[in-house]
Amino acid sequence: MINEKPTLFVFAGNNGSGKSTLRNLIGEKIGIKTSIDPDSLTRKHQRFNVKSPEIQAGKEAITLIRTYIADGNSFSMETTLSGKTSLRQIKNASKNGFEVIMFFIGLDHVDLNIARVKQRVKSGGHHIPEKDIIRREERVKRNLLKIISYLDQIIVLDNTEEQAEMIMNFKNNSIYYAAKELPPWAKDIKKELHYSKRS
Repeated sequence: MINEKPTLFVFAGNNGSGKSTLRNLIGEKIGIKTSIDPDSLTRKHQRFNVKSPEIQAGKEAITLIRTYIADGNSFSMETTLSGKTSLRQIKNASKNGFEVIMFFIGLDHVDLNIARVKQRVKSGGHHIPEKDIIRREERVKRNLLKIISYLDQIIVLDNTEEQAEMIMNFKNNSIYYAAKELPPWAKDIKKELHYSKRS
């Protein structure tokens, strides 16, 4: 029997972790047809010289996500998980019958996030202040632990090296896979997954 539940794919992690790159690499393979990315929306508004393009992009993303959830249409979104809005959106999708699958991407140290954002800027990408990246680092992980019970599946990837490596796969309240040697930042996630029960 075909599973007709709509799916929300969430690509989460601090700035510079590689969310967009991963989504672009695997989007077609996992059937993502619609992606909501505040960064690309910001670039769109910048081209039209809109005042406060980041704010306008954020508002547009919120409206689009609300619409897709209400209509029951599958989509993907990117988030740092640093704010309450994305947590509410994920909870709302889950409560409205969506299967929620998260790809959470981490790096060994926040300095690497900062370095990758700087490299992105050199290539024409958008800038994120260092203080914001540092401030978000722990908040991202705390918020992940808050939202775990609403996730049907979470695939945790370490993107410290040149190619992202899956280090955990949690589905249907069970850890299907966990690497023997986990980086320090992933150990709290594994511990929480052991006790997480979907409500």
